[in-house]
Formats: sequence, structure tokens, C-alpha cells
Amino acid sequence: MGRPKKVFVFDIDNTIALTYPSFFIPYSNDFQRYACLAIYPAMRSYVVELINRGERIFYFSARPWYVFPTTYKWLKSQGIIRSLNQLYTVPNVKDKIKLLSCFPLQTQIYYFDDLSYNHENGMVKFYTDVINSIRSMKNVKYFGIDTIQYLQGLWYEREHFHKICPI
Repeated sequence: MGRPKKVFVFDIDNTIALTYPSFFIPYSNDFQRYACLAIYPAMRSYVVELINRGERIFYFSARPWYVFPTTYKWLKSQGIIRSLNQLYTVPNVKDKIKLLSCFPLQTQIYYFDDLSYNHENGMVKFYTDVINSIRSMKNVKYFGIDTIQYLQGLWYEREHFHKICPI
């Protein structure tokens, strides 16, 4: 297979998965918490549509390396990943810039990532320096929180979160 002319790259936490409310639930470990996340149905539908069109999909997530298998199984259970080489976890959000830089300059990258944190403390903050660096990349079209919230259909508040796995 030749190099793709375009790729779609998605963050997972608070982009495809409704992650921040899971911090309010006393899971016994990270494996259980990540395995039990709810998915935004509209985001899943969007990714499935891209897959059905034959688009190349990747996932970049700032998660510990030891939850890679759990993350892969979760994506597989949602029907939105086909192979291990579509998933990359990094220890730090800034490392996503390095991953994006690995694509050839002639590849158009459509990148969906809220690049936010601190949801669980009631005041969402953004990785502004990372957002600015990504926006400066000539072959990256960045879709941030506004687009993601539009695609999610609505912004879930804590009281709307329903546990989908037993603790």
C-alpha cells in the first residue's frame, strides 16, 4: 500500500470517549476505568462513516503505556479500530506533536483533539501551546473542542453520565 494522501487522527479522552466523569467513580484501577468508558455515539458514528469510506484512521492518546492493551480492546469493542498500528499512546500531550510530525508533509492530516484538561475540577483548561504548535503545522487541519462538541451532539454534564460497567 502506498502512503496515504490523507489521514484522520483522533484523540480518545473527552473526544471520542466520555472520560472526565469517570474520575468521580471509585474504580479500583486504571484498567477498569478505561475499559468502562462511555463513547459519544455521534463521534462513533462519524468514525464508522470514515472507516466505511475507506479513510485511514489513527488514535493518539496521552495515556500510560500499560493501558495500551485496555485502550485497544475498548476501541475494538466500539468497532472503530482494525489493527494495533492505528493506536499510539504517549506519556505527555506534547508528544502528540512529534507523532503528527512523523507523517510525510504531503499527507493531509485531519486532527480531532479537545486538548483540554481539568474537567473533573470544574474549570476546563487547554494546552494552548500544543494547540498553537499543531495549528502551525502546514499539513494539519486541527479540529478542537468547538467542532468536537458539535460532533458529539451535546455536551454531557456530570449528572447525565451513566455508568456502563459494574465497579
